Amino acid sequence: MTGDLLFQGEAVTDRVVLAESGTHSPLGETESLVRLPARMRAIILEALSGDGSAVQ
Repeated sequence: MTGDLLFQGEAVTDRVVLAESGTHSPLGETESLVRLPARMRAIILEALSGDGSAVQ
C-alpha cells in the first residue's frame, strides 16, 4: 500500500461544474472530479483539520 488517500463517489460529467472547478484547480490529464454527498462535508473537513474542529 502507498498510503495514498482515495475517494470513491459519483463521477462529475456536467460540463458547467467541470469548467467552474477548473477555474480553481485545473484537472490533470489523468485526473477526474468526484462528487461526494453533502452530508460528508463536515466529516471530511473535521478529519482534515486534525484537531477535531471543522476547517472553513
